[in-house]
Amino acid sequence: MHTGANSRISSSRTESYAKLRPNFCAVTSLWSTPIPRQHRSARLQTREARLKLTPRHEPYWHEVERGRSLGYRPGAKGGSWRIRERVGDLYRQRSLGRADDVNDADGRKILSFSQAVRLVLDEDRPTLKPHADLTVDEALEDYFEAKKVRSSSGTLLRERTAAESLIIPVLGGRRVSELSTTSGTVSNIRFTSSVSVS
Repeated sequence: MHTGANSRISSSRTESYAKLRPNFCAVTSLWSTPIPRQHRSARLQTREARLKLTPRHEPYWHEVERGRSLGYRPGAKGGSWRIRERVGDLYRQRSLGRADDVNDADGRKILSFSQAVRLVLDEDRPTLKPHADLTVDEALEDYFEAKKVRSSSGTLLRERTAAESLIIPVLGGRRVSELSTTSGTVSNIRFTSSVSVS
């Protein structure tokens, strides 16, 4: 005798569940979505902190993801951002832009800490650039990274100093694919471990 009443209650519950289900699914979807990691670095996050760092050639590194780091290299007129990423068996380093130590960030040539982090995470990051598109400066960075495992720090320092004084000022911004040993562009440059630096 209560069949009709029970049927109406069951129908009402079904309708209520149907109304709630979209909201419930949305909430569970949020729960299952990974929360992006908030990147913080006491040494690199603010310009005030960066200006306190001791100048050195090796950047101060902050790991953004496993095998991928953001680096900051102090400079006399403000520092610069770099990316370091493990690609295969080797690490690659690339320049990202100037840090906003002196001028405000513009998101292109001058970057804040958070903007630099986004570039490190970007799918089109410079460490994945084809070898033919590398500049001489970038190719030298790859050379020094690869040589770290088999050369003394003194040898690396001599070669890096030679490159920074003799090669990079002249050819640093040129693409490797544009160079030719027969055109005279690099015919007078011999970069070997025997280079002596006074």
